[in-house]
Amino acid sequence: MFCTNCGQPNDDTAKFCINCGNRLVPESGPAYERAQEPQSWECSFCRSLNDADCVFCTYCGQRRHIVDDAEEPDTAGEWATSPSEYAQLEAVASSPEPGVQSRKGKYGLVAAVVVVALIVGGGLLWYRHSGNGVHDASETTETADSSDSVKREKAQKKESKKETKSSSSDFVKKKTLDRKTMDALVNPYDTSSGSVAVSVMTSDKTVSYSSEHAYLSMSSAGLYLPPWLGYYDKSGSSPASDYSAALTSMDNDKANDLIDAVGGLDALNSWLDARGYSSTRFGHRYGDVETAGLGYQNTTSSDDAAKMLTAMIAKGDDGLLTYDVTTDGVNVPSGATVHAHRGMGVGDAYDYYMVVSNGSRKVAIVVLTQNQSKKQAVSLTSGVLRQVWNTMLSDGK
Repeated sequence: MFCTNCGQPNDDTAKFCINCGNRLVPESGPAYERAQEPQSWECSFCRSLNDADCVFCTYCGQRRHIVDDAEEPDTAGEWATSPSEYAQLEAVASSPEPGVQSRKGKYGLVAAVVVVALIVGGGLLWYRHSGNGVHDASETTETADSSDSVKREKAQKKESKKETKSSSSDFVKKKTLDRKTMDALVNPYDTSSGSVAVSVMTSDKTVSYSSEHAYLSMSSAGLYLPPWLGYYDKSGSSPASDYSAALTSMDNDKANDLIDAVGGLDALNSWLDARGYSSTRFGHRYGDVETAGLGYQNTTSSDDAAKMLTAMIAKGDDGLLTYDVTTDGVNVPSGATVHAHRGMGVGDAYDYYMVVSNGSRKVAIVVLTQNQSKKQAVSLTSGVLRQVWNTMLSDGK
């Protein structure tokens, strides 16, 4: 039987041409009448057209599928192949016939084209990164240098933050007294027969120490700050021009004039409530011993008084507190500046309101005592001053 495609003689029993793989069918019969083999075929994988004599796709290498007489085309439009036909195709593919060799030559040509493309592409890549590629290399170097610079900058910022945080932490530690040390100093004075309250606060209102009774209301002998601060809020300016003697010499008349300027005792107490001084109350005017003896006392807590001192620092009027505590025997640390008031009155109250400074930083200290002797009050105040100075201010910063 001669192949209708290439003319190759084949055995009468062969179904496929040994030269080109074309289906061999008799000139008559159902199979012949059904269809002639196409002159070209479409690859089911890449959809490329191939010559009829190709067993494999010359573009992607996919094997051609062929159907026998009893089979129908599949849904993809290609031809299914039976096991026996696959065997014949394998024989054709491995055949040393000239037609097969020519197909191998085609595959070799495709492979050669691929190799050439790889060589050309590699050459272009080499050219880019050498010779004329100097500019690109410099750009790469600049990018790397820029990346390193950014990394160094981030590392420096991180280190700077650590140093700032460490410095801030150290400063907070310096501003805060050790509670155990302070309690060991204060608590022995706080007995069943007498009580004490101590508060220490920095100028930014950071509480450095508050003793156990620092929040309690106690007699406020010598506290001239409330009417001064109340007038300041009402008028918007310092009362120093007309009422400075209320602080510089603790003049009762001038202090009472300030109360009147604020609006009287009721108005002053309302102002105290509005500003959060909840433990501070005025039951009588300054020097009114008779009313005080009837139980209408002026009271405050050491915490309230310390906050008032920080308000005086903020307004710049703390320097008007001019009482010299050393005249009572209070020991002032060398190098320290102390602006203070001292009061004594009902219930054997002996109180100190002080702003201590090292020249660049200020700390408010309040010591209130009830039913204590002057000697005890002086001793406690000296001890508190010493601890504040040594812990918070002696570095001179």
